[in-house]
Amino acid sequence: MKPPICEIVYLNEDIDKSIIKDYWAIDETSRKWRYNINVVAKKHRMSMPNVSAYAKENSRLKLYCSKCKTLIGDYKLKSEINWQDFELGDKIECDDCANQKVESNKELREKIIIKEIEIKPDIAEKMNIAFKTEQWQDLNQPELEVLIKVAESTTTKEIFSKVFPDENWKSDYNKSWWQILNRLDRMNLIWIERKENRKIIDIHKHGRLYKTLLKEFPDLVFERKKIENPKKFGFTVERNNFKSGNQPDFLGNIDVNFDVSISKKTSLTCSIWYNKVDNLYIRIEDSTE
Repeated sequence: MKPPICEIVYLNEDIDKSIIKDYWAIDETSRKWRYNINVVAKKHRMSMPNVSAYAKENSRLKLYCSKCKTLIGDYKLKSEINWQDFELGDKIECDDCANQKVESNKELREKIIIKEIEIKPDIAEKMNIAFKTEQWQDLNQPELEVLIKVAESTTTKEIFSKVFPDENWKSDYNKSWWQILNRLDRMNLIWIERKENRKIIDIHKHGRLYKTLLKEFPDLVFERKKIENPKKFGFTVERNNFKSGNQPDFLGNIDVNFDVSISKKTSLTCSIWYNKVDNLYIRIEDSTE
């Protein structure tokens, strides 16, 4: 496939254009984003939310029809571009120039989608697009961690136990986590299936979401395998924004999916990192010689 006809527009002069170029870089072979946002963030020593905000404030990406040169779109963020629209044919074309979709290809694609996600075809189509366009790249750190917890879980009950530190789902503390789940639902990264009275029936996710996030964020995702007596393990604890009285400053559930055995006279090293999204990352490792 040929790369799209695109133009990066810089809105300000006194900016680091290398950040903008990396953010909008497109792979000419696969016609996908060359760098994930976490790669750009690490390269330029920024947080992922700051990368998206910097690109939005200082640039635009314009896509033009490769046939008639008509402007197709003027985009502020990657998430606004739906590459699914440009996968049929070898060029990016506007609606007037694009050929009609081949019915057989459409039926085949729908069969694949339904096989990957066993839910309603129209919902599955939206989730499949969100998966292919890697919508999780535009999540901030707490939102990404909630998505990872959903991906790691095998049941809705397990999702609730991981996402909500407070057993009372309707507490003030849990409201912020509900807001994140609802945002993931609106982005079609998950589907919260509800009854007419809004009661939750189930929470669905893409069939390949877990393996994809595990590959892309190996330090954040628990791999589903049993590890006997690990030498080290780590976890993230969020700030308790609804602290009162003697409650801790940071609070959260820690999910351990392997056996941990500590013998007498074991020396443990505890390392703590405080990140920009107001979370603590804690690592404990065996330092016994």
